[in-house]
This record gives sequence, C-alpha cells and structure tokens, in this order.
Amino acid sequence: MSAETSVVNFELGPFEASATMLTPTLNGVSLCDLVSEFEAAEGFDVVGGYDGLVLDNFNFGDLAKYLLGRAGPKQRRGVVALLGCDCGEFYCWPLEARVTVDQGRAVWDQFKQPHRPERDYTRFGPFEFDEQQYRAALADVLSTLET
Repeated sequence: MSAETSVVNFELGPFEASATMLTPTLNGVSLCDLVSEFEAAEGFDVVGGYDGLVLDNFNFGDLAKYLLGRAGPKQRRGVVALLGCDCGEFYCWPLEARVTVDQGRAVWDQFKQPHRPERDYTRFGPFEFDEQQYRAALADVLSTLET
C-alpha cells in the first residue's frame, strides 16, 4: 500500500438497547472523529453530531452493494451516507460521499452534509483504500452480521 492509502474497517457496536450500528474507521480512527475535527477546524456552525449507521433503522438493501457505491433504492449512483445522525435517525444528519471501487482501489470523495449545502468539504479526503483490503473489511463485517 502506498503512503496515501488508508486501511478501512467497519466496526459493529450497539446503539441504545438493541440496535446495531456500523461505523467506518480509517487507520483505526472513527470517521465520526475525523469529520468532527475537520468541521471544527473549518469553523462550521454545527460540528459533528454524527454516529455510525444504525442498521436496524434503515433498509440499506444489500449492504455490500451499498458500501461499494452501487445504486440502491434510496441512493443516487455512487453516493452513500457513510455516517448518520447521533440520534440514530438516518436522514436527520448524514455525512454523504461518493464511493468508487475500480482498478484495484476504493475511493471515498466528494463529501457533503446535505443539510448544509454551502459547506466546502474539498479538503476532507479523498480517502483511498486498496480494493482487496476494502472488500475484505466489508466481507468481515458482513460475516459477523450473518452469525
């Protein structure tokens, strides 16, 4: 892996009493923390407020296809919410990005907060991953969910 390539993992954890939450980490750091630090440095009016995706609260369809950026019933081609609101409601405060998986790499770029379209996230990311490592991390979390 090159110096610019990050290692992604998808961590599962509880949300409230019985729901399951999926949170991406990059090089061991939660995407929630990374974006909150960026937003604070940029002086945005609302900083953070993100949490992982509460899988029980939204029908993502095929989660693998969703996290590979393939169009699902509730998304634009390649654009996915990688994080949801810390209240657990998916559309309340999502962090969206374009996900592209091609030619041996996976890339997250073009981040945006749809409730604050004036925000500029061009200096946040892009995050690039080795495609095999990305797919392996995805397979690991999917196998855990199936058990």
